[in-house]
Amino acid sequence: MNTMMGFLIATLAMGLLCSASDFGGCFPEAHACKVLRRHWRHEHAPHYAGLRQQPVHARCPEFKLQSSSLHISNRSLSPWRYRVDEDKTRFPEKIAVAECLCSGCIINGMEDTEYNSVPVMQTMMIVRKKECSEKGQYSFKTEWKTVPVACTCVMHRSLSNA
Repeated sequence: MNTMMGFLIATLAMGLLCSASDFGGCFPEAHACKVLRRHWRHEHAPHYAGLRQQPVHARCPEFKLQSSSLHISNRSLSPWRYRVDEDKTRFPEKIAVAECLCSGCIINGMEDTEYNSVPVMQTMMIVRKKECSEKGQYSFKTEWKTVPVACTCVMHRSLSNA
């Protein structure tokens, strides 16, 4: 099954679950999560193993471009690292969030503050769960969440060109 078809099926499954929930339907958590996981095969926090290996303390002055690295985050003029954002009331529970390492950009091996590193944002659909009055039962609602997925290098915004 191609990626687009998988996304459409996942969206349809979430829509059916959430639209029933929006009209007052409550479901056992295990059943709803099973449906969501079965139909939602898109990975929202890629390369968890790589995420664990990235130094949390890495900062721009310590950063060296790694031209042979497999990760574009290490070869970028605006390097970034990922952290995992976890929320038990959301599906997916884990989402990879990019954090820019520099305020400027790496030019000729050094940070140049004539440029800016800025996050690249992406909007994604999530499902929020909320406990119903019946113990162990939950309602579900779709929401849109904007998350940083990478960083890019841009020129300073000029007031005269704004």
